[in-house]
Amino acid sequence: MIAWSEGKRFQDAGFNHVTIEQVSGTFAFDSPDDSVSFILDITQDIVRFFEDQPSAHQEKIWQTVAEKESCSPPAENILST
Repeated sequence: MIAWSEGKRFQDAGFNHVTIEQVSGTFAFDSPDDSVSFILDITQDIVRFFEDQPSAHQEKIWQTVAEKESCSPPAENILST
């Protein structure tokens, strides 16, 4: 979801009648690793939360996420937002 401050940035850039809406969706991935890659690409706030951790610890965190994802049958490896 885009925060109100983001909506204001659109207005400040010259866009008129900016509205912010929350939508939900389902993403299906070919593998747990693809799911983690997606998370890393779109969730920089989460990534920043771990950036002060050693690289090996960061890798272990994301490996744990991937392992949790792989507990579901492939057809159910779905990330809902």
